[in-house]
Amino acid sequence: MPTLTTTEHGEIHVPHRQVTRMADRLWRFGSPARRTAYVEKARRRLAAGPPRRSDAAIVLAAGEASASDRAQRVFEASTEGRNGEGVSFFVTQAQKDQLRERGYTDEQIREMKPEDAHRALGIVN
Repeated sequence: MPTLTTTEHGEIHVPHRQVTRMADRLWRFGSPARRTAYVEKARRRLAAGPPRRSDAAIVLAAGEASASDRAQRVFEASTEGRNGEGVSFFVTQAQKDQLRERGYTDEQIREMKPEDAHRALGIVN
């Protein structure tokens, strides 16, 4: 189960399907400015008040390594959301950005299987 660790709230466990749903929502925004504003708002809510799984899912889906330098993304090695080889069933927004930097088009990324994307990024052999 994906977990976001914050200094204020400790570990926030988020169901895998919720992270996937938020990743899809971020992708549908289209505009990087809208996406950034949405993630920033979730980070502010996490820092200010009681932890909400939806906000943690947004930060995880965005592929943020930290939320205002107060949170660290941690994925537990579990069978939920992972196949037998330890490859997740989806490609995060950060991984999609890395693929674009490596020259892949949006259409190629959309058509890629997650394990092919992870292989291209060197995450798995």
